[in-house]
Amino acid sequence: MVFITMCLLILSSLSSCSGGDINVQCLKDLKQSLGDPNGALSSWNFSRNAMGGYGLSQFAGVTGWPGDDNRIMLLNLSSMGLQGPIPTDISLQMPYVKYLDLSHNRFSGPIPGSLQWFAAQDIAGNKRLCGMPLHRKCKERVRSRNN
Repeated sequence: MVFITMCLLILSSLSSCSGGDINVQCLKDLKQSLGDPNGALSSWNFSRNAMGGYGLSQFAGVTGWPGDDNRIMLLNLSSMGLQGPIPTDISLQMPYVKYLDLSHNRFSGPIPGSLQWFAAQDIAGNKRLCGMPLHRKCKERVRSRNN
């Protein structure tokens, strides 16, 4: 078990989204992959500031690490009206995130395996999500013959 944990830590540190510019790319990808009908992520402006950084802590729901505002520490997207499936590699893309709250949105589909260790309250309030840790069984989709 310890070996598996160490391997996961090493893999997450080698993730393609581990530096400041890469964290920005991860947020761009996340914003692009989610439905945002209320414009909750409109403050996510990906232009560099005068200091050469992005000021991620000015992005709605994002808190950077102290002394390194270009590396994401907290991501709180709770109650923003976001919709769609949660990207399967969300936690692997942002390995330095210590707190992630996706609760009370309109996310749908299976909860990615990388989020199954999160507390249920961090993803609660998404009626169309299924899987662990919500203990909601996912319905199998029947593929049509044309797929």
